[in-house]
Amino acid sequence: MKTKLSLANRVFFPVFLAGTAWSAWNHQWAVAAALLCGLGYTAWAIRGAARGTVGELTRLDAGQPVDERDRLLQDRALSIVGVFAIAMAAAEFFYRIGGPEAGRNMGEAAFRLAFLSLVWLVANRVVLRQGADRG
Repeated sequence: MKTKLSLANRVFFPVFLAGTAWSAWNHQWAVAAALLCGLGYTAWAIRGAARGTVGELTRLDAGQPVDERDRLLQDRALSIVGVFAIAMAAAEFFYRIGGPEAGRNMGEAAFRLAFLSLVWLVANRVVLRQGADRG
């Protein structure tokens, strides 16, 4: 039985596989093993979601919604994670510009905050456009 992967899993699987390969290439065997275990769990959860044998929390943890309720819950959870990530990036940036070593390593923190904010702005427009097209 073939299962259509969610967008999140179509993005994360190749990234985690690349991370696993990179870790193995650099002889970080514990990291590579942990990433493979995570991928194995996610594959098991996706297969269980397709068969209807896992609970909704497992489906959400694996990023594999099967109905509209799951999609709404996942969107809310990812939204909270996104806002938290931007808040953490902003806190780091503010610490770097106002902390004891002001200006040091500020570029990296500024880039991270700008990148996350840009992704959020683009995502908002994509979601809004999809909502307008569906309505």
